[in-house]
Amino acid sequence: GAMKSIQSPEQILRDEVEEMNATISRINHIFESSDSNCSGHLDLDEFQSMLNNPQMVAQLKMIQIDTAQALTIFRLCDGDRSGTVSFEEFIGGCLRLRGSARSTDMLTLLYQSDKNNKLLGCIVEETKSLRTQMARMLTSAAHACANQGMSTGA
Repeated sequence: GAMKSIQSPEQILRDEVEEMNATISRINHIFESSDSNCSGHLDLDEFQSMLNNPQMVAQLKMIQIDTAQALTIFRLCDGDRSGTVSFEEFIGGCLRLRGSARSTDMLTLLYQSDKNNKLLGCIVEETKSLRTQMARMLTSAAHACANQGMSTGA
């Protein structure tokens, strides 16, 4: 009856662990099948081939990964920006990307934010450098004017 459908917390945990193990096993299969040169990494070409393979797309859908945003997924998985995705990066990326599109959107925003922060850091450094150069140039110009006997205050 109805009482049989109530699961103990232990059973729920066992089921979740079992599901996670099945997911990791599936991710492992997808990675190994897609690593055509057996390098232990997926480059962008191998990643694209994986996403052009209906069997791999079906496997990814089974673990709730929407492959519509392929390049975004590659970038999100490539945590160290090496241009390749290691097995660890792939598994981490797949586990984070599972579920609704909202998580993909959120990770896209995090990626963009990280990219923007790095760019802003570069802009700040460049601005400091330009300010230092301008200060040197103004000091040089002031000395040159003073050496020619001209008053800079007049």
